[in-house]
Amino acid sequence: TGWARDTRDSLIYPTRGWLQSISAESTLPLTQVKFFKINYQGQVFVPLIADFVFGVNIEAGFGNGYGGRSLPFFQNYYGGGVGSVRGYETNSLGPREAVTSAVTTNPDGTTSSSTSYTGNAIGGRRKFTVNNEILFPFPGTKNDKSVRGSFFVDAGQVYDKGDPLQKDNERIHFSTGVAIAWQSPIGALKFSYAIPIGSKPTDKAQRFQFQVGTLF
Repeated sequence: TGWARDTRDSLIYPTRGWLQSISAESTLPLTQVKFFKINYQGQVFVPLIADFVFGVNIEAGFGNGYGGRSLPFFQNYYGGGVGSVRGYETNSLGPREAVTSAVTTNPDGTTSSSTSYTGNAIGGRRKFTVNNEILFPFPGTKNDKSVRGSFFVDAGQVYDKGDPLQKDNERIHFSTGVAIAWQSPIGALKFSYAIPIGSKPTDKAQRFQFQVGTLF
């Protein structure tokens, strides 16, 4: 179920207005898998000088199990990439799998190993994303509103149970860069070049990204 209100002046190239959308889903109590999810999206577009437009997109989600169950892993939220925090690999943000180093034998005959949370991202129960963009007509396209450029700053993260050992993985990630969005005959295409802000060696950065099906 859900509710939405949209006052944007265009679905392809909005210059003013806002969008509010809330949705919720839940399994039935008699099913083996018991969970619920609530999602929110908000967008605001404000015209600036000349043909420049400021746009902000906010997304948040929360999910959990009920009846003594946990949220199934295949319902986890993920973050990173176009449509999330650009400059990081798709679905690479948030909690990660534990990686255990090779077991070594000590001189006294005991064994030891170390564990680090640097494996693949496993998603989480909560997420948020904030995309801020200054939008403008792409140079040379004149009145063609199917193509636009933007400067952006993104922020976001995915969280799970607040495990202290995952604290470094669950810090907020930021990036900034430029993007081109094109409403092509085959659908919406977006190209972006982003620079992660304050990234660490364990982050999976990816500066150039491309995606089909999104214009924000």
